[in-house]
Amino acid sequence: MQQIKPHIRFLSSENINDIHQASLKILNQTGVRIYSKKIKRILEKKPGIVVENDIIKFQPEVVEEAIESTPSKIGIYDRTGEFRFNIGAGYDTRFGIGVTNLWYEDPKSGEFLKFSRELIAQSTLLGHNLDGYDI
Repeated sequence: MQQIKPHIRFLSSENINDIHQASLKILNQTGVRIYSKKIKRILEKKPGIVVENDIIKFQPEVVEEAIESTPSKIGIYDRTGEFRFNIGAGYDTRFGIGVTNLWYEDPKSGEFLKFSRELIAQSTLLGHNLDGYDI
């Protein structure tokens, strides 16, 4: 029996390029607010980066160079140092509890709570016990 592996594509290559070009423009003209004095000191020494108070602006060439130097895959290891899987281009999508969980919906009350260490611990335990989550 042949295995069917569905594939969903949301953006065309042209769409992706348009978004990338708009991102380069934003990073160059608007910039990013950085509050860390240490990061600002490091970045202001780099060519192609402009520091204006708390705003850091990146020349497109700097961003392109960063993208080119980024590895296409990252190996993920467990706490014993044993390799588990790769994240990156050409590998299956991975799901995890993530650090973007800013709010937690209590399943009993339906109340939304700001994420806390206790809630991240509960989410980590849940993710550990669900087969579909591996990060």
